[in-house]
Amino acid sequence: MAGRGSAGGNSAPPFDLGAGGFDFSSLQNVLNDPSIKAMAEKLAQDPNFAQMSRSFESQLPGASGEAPTVDPTTAHKAMADMFQNPDFVHMAQELGQKIMQSDPGMQQMMGMMQQPNFQENMQERVQALHNDPEISRLMQDIESQGPEAMMRAWSDPAVMERMSKAMGGVLSPDAQEGDGEEEEGEEEAEPPLPPLLEAAADGKTDELKQLLKDGADVDQTDHKGRSSLQFACGFGHLDCAEALIGAKASVDSQDSDGNTALHYAGGYDQPDAIAFLLKHNADKNIKNAEDATAAGVAEMNGHTEVINLLK
Repeated sequence: MAGRGSAGGNSAPPFDLGAGGFDFSSLQNVLNDPSIKAMAEKLAQDPNFAQMSRSFESQLPGASGEAPTVDPTTAHKAMADMFQNPDFVHMAQELGQKIMQSDPGMQQMMGMMQQPNFQENMQERVQALHNDPEISRLMQDIESQGPEAMMRAWSDPAVMERMSKAMGGVLSPDAQEGDGEEEEGEEEAEPPLPPLLEAAADGKTDELKQLLKDGADVDQTDHKGRSSLQFACGFGHLDCAEALIGAKASVDSQDSDGNTALHYAGGYDQPDAIAFLLKHNADKNIKNAEDATAAGVAEMNGHTEVINLLK
C-alpha cells in the first residue's frame, strides 16, 4: 500500500509522543485565566443564559451514549439565542484571542487559512474524503450521531491517519507555500515504513506472520526508533501484537523519544493493548524523554480506563 502521512504519502503514522505531542497545557492555562473564569461565572449567574444553555444541551447526545432525535430548528434557535447574548459573544472572542496568543501553531494555521488558494484546496480534499468509502461512512455517522461519533473518530488514530492522508497536507502551512517549497518538502519527506512495521500499523496479521516466517527482524525499527509492537499496540491491532510477542519481540523497547509500546497504547487510548502488554510483563514505570510514564501520557489525554489499568 502507499506510505502513510502527508508529504509525498511516505511518512509514518501520526505517532509522536515526545516533544510535547500530548501537551494541552497552553489550552488549560487559557481556560484557567482569571478573566475568562470571571466572564464564565458572570454568565452562569444570568437566568436567561442558563435557560438558553439548557435548551442547547437538550439537543446533544445523552450520557447513555444514544443519540436523541435532534430537531434542527430547535437546535439552531438555541445556538442563535446563545450568540445573541453579548456577554457570551465577548467571552468567546476573548477566549479565541487568548488561545491564538498562547499557541503559535494556531497562529500559523490561521495565517495559512488566509492564503488565496486555501479554500480551493480544502474543497478538493473534502471531496476526496467523500470518495473514500470508509471515511464516507464515518462522515455519515457524524451527520446522524453528532458529537459522539466525532469524538470516537478523533480518538481513533487509524481513522485520523486515513483522514490526514486524504487531506494530503492541506492543513500544513508548507502545503500552501508554492511549487518551489513543495519540492523542498518532498526532499524532507520521511522514508516509508519497513514492511513489517507497515503490516503491524495496518493490522495485516497474515502478512506480518509471513514476513516473520521469511526472516524479518521482529525488533526492527524505523528512522525514529519505533517498533512493530509499538505500532500494533498504538493502533489496537492485538492479533498483530500477539504474533510479535510470540516471535519474541521486546516488550519494553523504546523509540528515539523514549516511548515504549505502553506509551503508545496509553497515548492513543487502547485499554485492551494495555492489558495485553501488562500480561506480558511490560514495565509501566519506564519514562520517556519528557519524563512521563505511560500512565502520565494517558493522564494528559484524559484516558480514564487506561489510567486505571496502569495504576
